[in-house]
Amino acid sequence: ILRAEHNKSLDDYTQHYTFNLSLTQNPTTDTNLEFPQWLSFIHFDKNYENAKTYYKKLTERRSPDQKRNFCNFVYSHPALLSPRRKFFHCLSLYKEVDSGGAYLNTSGKIVNKLQYLSLYKFTIAMENSFNEYYTTEKIIQPFCVSSIPIYWGGTNSLQYFNPDTFINTNDKLFDETLEKIEKIDNDDSL
Repeated sequence: ILRAEHNKSLDDYTQHYTFNLSLTQNPTTDTNLEFPQWLSFIHFDKNYENAKTYYKKLTERRSPDQKRNFCNFVYSHPALLSPRRKFFHCLSLYKEVDSGGAYLNTSGKIVNKLQYLSLYKFTIAMENSFNEYYTTEKIIQPFCVSSIPIYWGGTNSLQYFNPDTFINTNDKLFDETLEKIEKIDNDDSL
């Protein structure tokens, strides 16, 4: 990775150097190496022990603790291109959804997001907008604390996750998704 000197822009470097490979979310050419954005939210230690733990959490099926709260929603803004606001209100008709972010807040300011997510069986994990290759921390953080992500967003990165460990809303109607959530909520063996 090149770091620009104080008085030089990245353009100055690109005029003098040829780049044969780039890391990107979208591997559409032979010179692009796919590096899904969600990977940048995983903090690995030098022995990669954290990597093994994270990968295990991402791929193994979990059974949520029965004593948990129902569902959370943590966002700072509405993201007009995302269905999350509408989904929050639809799911709230079934059971109360706690909102710990600045947007639609119902439970006060949270201090530690992961600790907050860990208190819930489900987490609404919907991206700001849809792009096939855009998958962020929104699906990773619930996995890290064994909360079930209710995910909407990029589809390419979903190949890395066990489909039995999250609820994918991309190809489903809200009614279909709500039925699945209600079924899982009422049967801890699922």
